[in-house]
Amino acid sequence: MRNRSMATPPEKLPELVDGTAGKDAAPVRKRKYPKLVQAWVTKDLRNRIQQHADHEQISVGAYIRRTLNNAVPGGA
Repeated sequence: MRNRSMATPPEKLPELVDGTAGKDAAPVRKRKYPKLVQAWVTKDLRNRIQQHADHEQISVGAYIRRTLNNAVPGGA
């Protein structure tokens, strides 16, 4: 096992060039919504969210993102 003190600190790692980190690395993808938010919800709340999303004919994810953007400073 490698000693943690020997690990390269993040500030000394090479910068990404053209979305890759070396010849063997896969390209880095930028997503529209980079942060993953996970939460435990009750069945009742999950069903209510699903019903609201179905009523508006949008996906549950889109409904949650829109609700968070409207209710939380800084959005989702």
